[in-house]
Amino acid sequence: MLSKNFQSITKNNFLRNFSKLVGAKNSVLSTTKSKFVTTVDINDGQFTFSSGLPSDPYGGLDNGPKPLDLLLSSYATCSSLMGKYIAKDKGYPLKEIKCKVTHKKEGKVDQFLREIEFIGEGLTNEMKKALLSGINSCPVHGILHNPQKETITKIVN
Repeated sequence: MLSKNFQSITKNNFLRNFSKLVGAKNSVLSTTKSKFVTTVDINDGQFTFSSGLPSDPYGGLDNGPKPLDLLLSSYATCSSLMGKYIAKDKGYPLKEIKCKVTHKKEGKVDQFLREIEFIGEGLTNEMKKALLSGINSCPVHGILHNPQKETITKIVN
């Protein structure tokens, strides 16, 4: 029993630390002026890039990832970073991790298929299972799988 409690405390501390690393500031400003060209500004100018829509049939400029691409990349990136962080913490011989996320709609249900490839000599099946278990604790995975969400929108002008 003491062992399980210790593991739970250790896991909670680890998740808190990882969440601080990946989500210290959560501020994204998206500005769209014309032609479906959007500038995305993350953390007050720390990162800036374009996002948009395809030219056909939407009239965009193909100037960057589509909004859904950004969501999928967030899920894949968070999963990969979490896996690499766990491997480093546990001393696993993980050289590389690849995570591909695909989205499809089945009726009204959004489905996300996440495929994860662990690359490294000496990785056992037990290590891979432990990595996957930890990866399922990534903040984006938690948000996507939490049925209790609240979205608040306010007009600021």
